[in-house]
This record gives sequence, structure tokens and C-alpha cells, in this order.
Amino acid sequence: MAEDTQYEPYYDRFDYYRNLLGDEGVIFTFVGYHSPYTKLLIEWIGVQRLFIDHFKHPDKVEPVLEALATNQEKQFPIAIDSPADIIKYGDHIDEGFINPRAFERYILPIHNKFARMAHKRGKTTAIHCDGRLNSLKDLIAELEHDIIHAITPLPVGNLPIKEALDVWDEKILWINYEYHFMEPKALKKHLLNLLKSIIPGYRVVIDASTERWVPPESLRVFADIMSKATLPLTENKIRKIGKSTSP
Repeated sequence: MAEDTQYEPYYDRFDYYRNLLGDEGVIFTFVGYHSPYTKLLIEWIGVQRLFIDHFKHPDKVEPVLEALATNQEKQFPIAIDSPADIIKYGDHIDEGFINPRAFERYILPIHNKFARMAHKRGKTTAIHCDGRLNSLKDLIAELEHDIIHAITPLPVGNLPIKEALDVWDEKILWINYEYHFMEPKALKKHLLNLLKSIIPGYRVVIDASTERWVPPESLRVFADIMSKATLPLTENKIRKIGKSTSP
């Protein structure tokens, strides 16, 4: 299966979404949902099984990783030739199950290979990193992607956004804001503190994660604050936003 899967372009819906969005957004496409290592880790085998098999039987596991990488690279030119504005090489990066050695060996090379190909065609690229990233931050800085997508702020994530901006000083941070489980007052405080930490606010996108059910009152607080958070952010502006926003 790793060797024989074939891919064909499917660009039919791009014009529909381009007309739908107009100038109000950008269009993504994806290369895979996971790169080869995390595909085995998350989709095919599971963390425990992969770690045991990789340790005991590397002669069995390594050829599968190589076959997956070779096959997945068939998607690269199809994605690059698409009308998409941004191409995300899907993954799920978390230090809890991807250590620095594995990241350097299995994640970094194939992502950078894709990013270089895409950049030659003028495409913007992203990687999905929504887990705990503190111990991987220096290696993530070596990624040649333009966007670190879905980084999760403290306390679910473990890398402060201000530190991430400093370490990844040429990258855009696309924040996965998934704190709508908080009651509105707590959410307001958390979001305002996050805005203070990213002053003046450039190189940052904040996305309201709606993967799980979001209480309408919490989403209203988020939307109210973010609609007023114009750039450049300042402490005075954020203070005024806090005073003008309920609760």
C-alpha cells in the first residue's frame, strides 16, 4: 500500500472557493495529513507499537518509512501546481511522542524538501504543530516553511508565544486558540494576556478553533475582542478593548 498508492490532481473546487471568499481569505491545500513518521505513529500503528517495533526490528520499520516517503513525494508537484495560496504539509508535532532525534531524522528532511520545491514556484508553505513544542523549538526553527500552523498557547501548549516569535524570528505563527471551554470572563482575561504577549502583533494569526463544541457566549467574547484588535497592538489599545468588551 505504501508503494502503490497513486494520486491525481483535483482542482475543480478552487474556482468555487475563490469566488466565495473573494478578498476575504486565502485558500489552503494539503500534502498528506501526516508525514511518513507521524503517519505510522498516529494513523497506522500507534505510539507504543511503533516505538517497540522500531527498537526491536528497525530492518522492518525503516523500509516502510522510506516507501511512505517516496510515495508521498508524488503528491508534491500536484499540490505545488494547484491554485492554492498556501500549502500545508500536514503533521501533528508534539514532544510527548516525537523526540528531537526523531524530528531531526524523519520530520525535518522531508518537510524541507517539500518547502524548497514549493518556494521555487512562489508558494507559501506551512506545517501543523499543535502540540507541546518547547524541547523541539530549535529544530522547528530549522524548518524552511513560512508558517508554523496551529501552535497552541499556554497552558495547553508549553511554549510561550512570545518566546516562539523570538526563536522563529522569520516565520508566521498561526495560533490555534482552543480555550473556548473557559467561561467567558476567564477567556477574556486569557485572550487579552495573549494579545499583550505578542505586541505589536505582526507575524501572528489567531484562529478560533471550532474542532470541538464552542459555547456561543464564549465565541462572542472571542469575536468581540478580535474584531477590535487592530494592528499595531499596544498596551493602551488592549486596555481599551478590555474595558469595552463584556463580560
